Amino acid sequence: MYSLEKWAGRSRPLHLLANRNGDSNMKLSQLLNKRVEADVIYDEQGLHIAFAPNRFDANIMALMNSSTGIDQIIQMLDAVMLDWDLTDDTGEGKEKKVPVTAEALRRLPTSLLTEISKVIMTEVIGAKNAGNSSDM
Repeated sequence: MYSLEKWAGRSRPLHLLANRNGDSNMKLSQLLNKRVEADVIYDEQGLHIAFAPNRFDANIMALMNSSTGIDQIIQMLDAVMLDWDLTDDTGEGKEKKVPVTAEALRRLPTSLLTEISKVIMTEVIGAKNAGNSSDM
């Protein structure tokens, strides 16, 4: 049985608990746009990424199931990644930021794509496990 005090840390009924904005209603836009930032270490360098783990939904799963191999990873990353600090040297000594697109992802080594996906999936799985904790 769930304990209200353990779950919410409060003695108020669940329907009276308010989110951070003081609004008691969950908003889909806030849920889907939750932003998480992390660093991916690859080849002794760091890549800072930002992603929306809650965008990993049934639609993404269906897309991933309809493809194979590295295409699955690229589709997932393209759907959930928001930003990164990857730059490209134009050959003229100028660096420009590379936008997060499926095309840009396809240019990366598959081992880097795998590392990025591990970081994201750790957050996705961790968030789901936190919500299903047995000590509630």
